[in-house]
Amino acid sequence: ILGESLRYDHMSLYGYKKETTPYLTSLLNDKNFLYKKAISSSVFTYVSISSLINCIDRPNGLPIVIQKKTCLISLAKKREYATSFISSQSRDGMSNIRNSLCQDSLDLYKDSYSKNNDNYLNEKDIYLFNELKKINLDKKSFIILHQIASHLTYKGTYPREFAKFKENNIINEYDNSIVYSDYIYRQIIKYL
Repeated sequence: ILGESLRYDHMSLYGYKKETTPYLTSLLNDKNFLYKKAISSSVFTYVSISSLINCIDRPNGLPIVIQKKTCLISLAKKREYATSFISSQSRDGMSNIRNSLCQDSLDLYKDSYSKNNDNYLNEKDIYLFNELKKINLDKKSFIILHQIASHLTYKGTYPREFAKFKENNIINEYDNSIVYSDYIYRQIIKYL
């Protein structure tokens, strides 16, 4: 699961004073739950996703992306995994990213505009969970779920019922987007 703009210093899992990740925090004593602090390689989605998917460990990694030798999706495909990339980002938001996804190795690609735009506006990141449930998990699968998550504008990334922090300010809106992401993680983890 790739979350947009999610900062660990706003997750109660890592000691943030507000309870933003109650589900993830509840997994702390589970021996199968591994979590680490991580920092993205860029503030731009295109660069950070391309770097992660293609295992780029240094700046100016475009030649690595073009070669596709270290692309996680193509490596999974070579090992006979069914490969899927599902994003709640818009088609426009995904336009630059798609080129770095080794699309020739993807069995399934969907973004939020793969369906009726009006429906997506009401679904938010739950779209990912709904699409995940359509995948046949009886075969080996490599699935990437790419959230809109805590992307600007924060208030527009979560349904109203997830507005846990009521005072109207940008920090609370951001924290509420994390509360909603925690809910999405719970749905996905429990389903899997």
